Amino acid sequence: MRDVRVRQAVRGDAPGIAVVHVRAWQEAYRGLMPQDVLDGLSVEQRENGWDAILRDPRPNSLTLVAERDGSIVGWASIGAARFYERNGWIADGATKVEERPGLVLHERRHVKRFR
Repeated sequence: MRDVRVRQAVRGDAPGIAVVHVRAWQEAYRGLMPQDVLDGLSVEQRENGWDAILRDPRPNSLTLVAERDGSIVGWASIGAARFYERNGWIADGATKVEERPGLVLHERRHVKRFR
């Protein structure tokens, strides 16, 4: 078995992440979404999006890549702020700690004004 190396993503990883991202969607959603939608997913558009994310990362976010033999074979992007901020939600400073058996969750509240 060949080793997989996990490291923090850098801007030059955008093309590899984009390929994995699009191919993963095409595999995972086959039969669940219209095939023409999946066939129309653009690696180039995804690459542009990943380049922007890696060029200007949000605070409290992190993107990791998994490499095998110098090729990106997986990725993970963590940090709620990017999703919420991109969609107009703002952290209002409220927090909550929820304890469960073997797990402590630290939550931050985000709010959005609807018109």
